[in-house]
Amino acid sequence: MASRVLWIIALIIYAAFNLYVSKVYSMRQMKESFVDGQCAVGRVFTNMFYAPAWILKVFRALVVMLIK
Repeated sequence: MASRVLWIIALIIYAAFNLYVSKVYSMRQMKESFVDGQCAVGRVFTNMFYAPAWILKVFRALVVMLIK
């Protein structure tokens, strides 16, 4: 039971980080922070962690492009 609670808390924190980054950072800022200046391993793992934020940003850009 305790491990299930810890998994739920970890997922909530993971979602919160991704929602915060997708809300606050622009795509250019995300690229500068998560791609530029990173070693190959850091680039891969950072972008795996923030994949939902990238997806939200692309989705938002597509919606804005279709509405305008």
